[in-house]
Amino acid sequence: MPPKGTDGTAYPAQQKASRSVQDFNDIFGFRADALYGFDTAEGDFWALPNDAVPLTRKKEAAEPEAAQPLKAQPAKEEPKAPLSAYTLAPHLFALLADLGDGVFGVIKVALRRLLFIPRFFGAVFSWAFRELRTRADKVLAERKKRVRAERGMLRRELKGIRPYLKKAEGDPRAWFRRLGIVTRKLRENHRASFLRAVNVVLPVAAAAVLFLVINHWNNQTFALQVDYRQEPIGYIRSEEVFAEAEKLALQRIVRTDGGANELEKPDYRLASVPVNRLIDSLTLSDKLVEDSGEPAVGIYINKQFLCSVKNRSDAESVFDKMLAPYRTNKPGVFVDFVEDIRYEEGYYPDDLKTMWDASQLAKKLTEKKQTERKYKVKSGDTFWTIAAANDTTVDELYRLNPKEKKAGIWPGDELILSASVNYVQVKVMKTETRTVEIPFETIYTPDPSGFKGVNKTLSAGAKGKEKVTEMVTYLDGQKVSTKELSRERLSEPVSARVSQGTKSWVAPSTPDVKISVGSSGLVWPAPSCHSVSGGYGLRFQGRSFHTGVDLIRYGGATYGTLVVASMDGTVEFAGWSGSYGNRIVINHGGGIKTTYSHLVSGSMSVYPGKYVTAGTPIGRVGSTGWSSGAHLHFEISVNGSYRNPMAYLR
Repeated sequence: MPPKGTDGTAYPAQQKASRSVQDFNDIFGFRADALYGFDTAEGDFWALPNDAVPLTRKKEAAEPEAAQPLKAQPAKEEPKAPLSAYTLAPHLFALLADLGDGVFGVIKVALRRLLFIPRFFGAVFSWAFRELRTRADKVLAERKKRVRAERGMLRRELKGIRPYLKKAEGDPRAWFRRLGIVTRKLRENHRASFLRAVNVVLPVAAAAVLFLVINHWNNQTFALQVDYRQEPIGYIRSEEVFAEAEKLALQRIVRTDGGANELEKPDYRLASVPVNRLIDSLTLSDKLVEDSGEPAVGIYINKQFLCSVKNRSDAESVFDKMLAPYRTNKPGVFVDFVEDIRYEEGYYPDDLKTMWDASQLAKKLTEKKQTERKYKVKSGDTFWTIAAANDTTVDELYRLNPKEKKAGIWPGDELILSASVNYVQVKVMKTETRTVEIPFETIYTPDPSGFKGVNKTLSAGAKGKEKVTEMVTYLDGQKVSTKELSRERLSEPVSARVSQGTKSWVAPSTPDVKISVGSSGLVWPAPSCHSVSGGYGLRFQGRSFHTGVDLIRYGGATYGTLVVASMDGTVEFAGWSGSYGNRIVINHGGGIKTTYSHLVSGSMSVYPGKYVTAGTPIGRVGSTGWSSGAHLHFEISVNGSYRNPMAYLR
């Protein structure tokens, strides 16, 4: 049995420990007594040491055993069991239970005291409000009673005043004297009411006056009154506002008298005005411009002022008439002006130089902004020298003078250096299609029986066709540029077939070829061609200069005749040379060079660097390059300057 007190009940610590164990079981859902070896049925621990206090159930504590007589027994010292989790668990549960009871008790007391404070102040405020209301009701009732009594007395007095004043209607002095007496009596009899009325009216009136004054000065500000041309035009905060407005106004005002573009100086006066009467720089600039001109529409071309027109629709109609001839209903056509044309509404000077009507504007727009420049050709001029001297290009001269480009120029001809330009140019962009030919390919077949340079057509070729879609730009009706958009093949080209001779023309000098030597030791370059078809110097009436001589065979049959070297020397060039066709240049030393041009293709038997002697065959007379027929173009140059070959060949 566990130890008990003198009254037979279990110790409090034992009861708390037992309660803690039961709470632990209820909270965590398992038996703490089974975990720690406590038998709740027997109220004992497993292997409970002698100094441990066993726990008992409340039922056992409620039924104590009969008291046993005390017997003196000798004290026994029982061995102490070592501390373990099984022995400490009940004590730990009891300690936690005591700690929880203490904490919850403190919290409960604190909550009670905190809830007492608002209840206390609520009761105080409720009592004070009831007292104030009771006293206010008493005061109001007394005042209402006095007011009713005073109102009745005043009503009675007013009834007596009317007959009293009526007695003095014929005497104004007596009437005003009686009125003064009545007023004095009323003030004396109703002094309290008068004072109360004054005490109420005066503060209300003062507050109203203060509100009006504050509101007035909140909406008022100190400003500068601007007087322009002795007339007030507005109020501004500072002079900087006028300076900004002046800049804006000067951008819209055009001076036509040649004077400086500036405004008159204004006068300023300090004034107090409402805030809403202040104006900004933009509004002030409108007023300044309004004083300097008339409302109109300014016309600007490429940001340059042209004129002003009073009616915008009149100006727009003038420009629309210029575009009308170029407009069409076809799709893909865009018509507009090259120049940037803008309309700006504002105030402009009303004078004849600035303010135009529609007819003046139309006349100005049809004028030429740039007139046509021409040049009269002089002797020795070429397209290159004329272009360099007049700050233009050869391509531009060719574009402006297509006929002269084809036929050549002569002294006295007039060339257009620059075309005239309209004051405004109309740009038209539209889509156009054209058909172009596709060149055919030539297929060459070697022919051993034919000489080199002699070709025979076996089958003619045929050109193909393509449809090209382009975006074309016109300026005042003249085409200036094209941009290809698409290309569609309509037909394919057919190749031509040509037989090409491979037999060499090169052959040594034969007895029937007469090699002649001139007085200067030069061999005649074309032994079979002793006729000169084109001499050295000016030709075509002086329009061009021939730098050599053209040799042909008398009676015809010039093509394919032999060409020989005129002097000993080294071949400097042998090949194609543009307008010269197949060309050979031989350097003879001492600054002397000879040139042989228009040779038959494939007939040249020398190459650069080869040394040849006078009379050595080097090629055959042909008609390659810019040539109207078979001939040998022969040149002699000394130190880079052309010389007349006939002076050396005779």
